[in-house]
Amino acid sequence: MKVTIFDNISGAARAEGLTVIIDVFRAFSLEPYLISRGAGEILAVGAEETARRLKEENPDVVLIGERKGIRLPGFAYGNSPTQTEGAELSGKTVVHTTSAGTQGIASARLADRIITGSLVNAEAVAAFIRKQNPEKVSLVAMGLSGKTPTPEDTLCAEYLESLILQKEYDIDKELENLRLTDSAARFFDPEKAAVFPEGDYHRCTKVSIFDFVLEAHPIGEDIFRMVPVYGEMPAEEKVVQLMKEKGWHISFAESCTGGRAAARLVDAASASSVFNGSFVTYADEVKENLLGVNPALIKKYGVVSEQVARDMAEGCAEKMGAEIGVGITGIAGPTGGSEKKPVGTVCFGFRFPDGTTTFRKQFGNNGRSSIREASVNFVFETLLSLLEP
Repeated sequence: MKVTIFDNISGAARAEGLTVIIDVFRAFSLEPYLISRGAGEILAVGAEETARRLKEENPDVVLIGERKGIRLPGFAYGNSPTQTEGAELSGKTVVHTTSAGTQGIASARLADRIITGSLVNAEAVAAFIRKQNPEKVSLVAMGLSGKTPTPEDTLCAEYLESLILQKEYDIDKELENLRLTDSAARFFDPEKAAVFPEGDYHRCTKVSIFDFVLEAHPIGEDIFRMVPVYGEMPAEEKVVQLMKEKGWHISFAESCTGGRAAARLVDAASASSVFNGSFVTYADEVKENLLGVNPALIKKYGVVSEQVARDMAEGCAEKMGAEIGVGITGIAGPTGGSEKKPVGTVCFGFRFPDGTTTFRKQFGNNGRSSIREASVNFVFETLLSLLEP
């Protein structure tokens, strides 16, 4: 395995193999915090214009982003783990754009795979890379605005290299030295506290507090879905593990995804211990006859609605004797959309023993396959957030 360290946006453009885009202060420290706080999905984008377009297409998305560290006008939050701490993000789509980190993802066009890295999940990143055992690994320290190297990103790149290659590295000593740099000093300057709160420094320099990596999946021009890979295992394996601990079973009722969610689950080891069967119910009458979906709901709200997704989830759980039922109904395109329900609209129901939760998501008109894949990713990310204590 050959590990190479690159700097800045220009380095991201040269990165090959399995590529890690590093931004400690603060983009790729922030995103794991957002996932841990229940964000339904994170879309990383390079251009501010892309973020604003996604907001126009789906007003429910939460815009988070900065330029030169300062929150962009009209955005809900800047690039701050501290200032987003009380944000209501449960199940919501976050669109994230920054001066350095997200620019690096967009620039890494030669990479085979892209994950992000920071101190907060350093050991998970290294473990993921060792498990994949690629020929080439590129560690890209994004630096200030993607143009100038910074000590925190260089430190993180060197630390990751030591973990990957299992070499000595005194992370405690290097963090002590980092505290003395100008890069750290801005977080302790009272005049800059509105943009760089001290809490951000402390949150971004906690080492390996998250057990997952975020992998960037391109779903459109300049748009990347950040998919959590937990503790060296895919999300579906984590779901199976958590359900086994509870002694629960799951069933799916799928329409637009055509069985992809069930297929993803059975890719996981021991899936048979939590999964008895599922339904692919494309036609309205099949939903009614097999799952017991109320035809009055279809007539009133349309087949692509949270109300129908709820009935699908509850129906499949009841039919299969499962504690968890998941209903998925949507418009994958290329036709079938409307002004109120454009292509990319997908509704979900999650039936648990203590009640049923529904969501309506807009994944954009990014192609049939991308919408279906995004829907399945959302299912497993949401199952994890609902299953974990």
